[in-house]
Amino acid sequence: MRKKLLKYKISKMIYVLSLISAFLLLNSADCSKTKEGEICLLEQEFKSFIIFKEGTFWIYRNQAGVEDTVKIIKSVRSVENSPYSYSVELYRITQQSSINGESNYIARCQKINSTGCSSFSEYSLVDYSKCLFFCCCETGTSYNNLKYSKQIDSLIIQNSVFHDIKIFESDSLYPNSPKKLYYADKFGLIKYETYDKNQWILINQGIY
Repeated sequence: MRKKLLKYKISKMIYVLSLISAFLLLNSADCSKTKEGEICLLEQEFKSFIIFKEGTFWIYRNQAGVEDTVKIIKSVRSVENSPYSYSVELYRITQQSSINGESNYIARCQKINSTGCSSFSEYSLVDYSKCLFFCCCETGTSYNNLKYSKQIDSLIIQNSVFHDIKIFESDSLYPNSPKKLYYADKFGLIKYETYDKNQWILINQGIY
């Protein structure tokens, strides 16, 4: 009887120790994952204005009646190491313009930047490192060549109403560089003005 009772106690002790060991192991794994797997992710608000699938296109027209079709021919998401203690989510995007040819862009998350924003993501032209959009900061915030000047509830273009408009002003003087850019939630760039006094408006689009 004593042997059976002793055997039962030992079995119970082994079972309890096994549970404790499993618990500690799981917690240890979670901590390791948290420390080593921190990723700076792009804000959903940023993605809603900038990130679109391959095949998405926009057709713009200027005041002289000239049209430019811009299409996303490549969009690749990745998570890469940064100089800091975290990885960053980014997209490499290639667009084809019927006027300006092929251009490469990068959209990336940043935790450390010069804006003082608690969260920050930027969209830049790779060739000139020219910023064309950033988020998510207060109006009046400047970053590199770009200033987030205003936000308006809606804008009517070609009898279409677009909502949640972010307006940026650029001091970049590259040829054909945008001077003022208008972005709409879920549509991207809907209007822009260049330093050569051209104004381009969105007349058609296929958003994917």
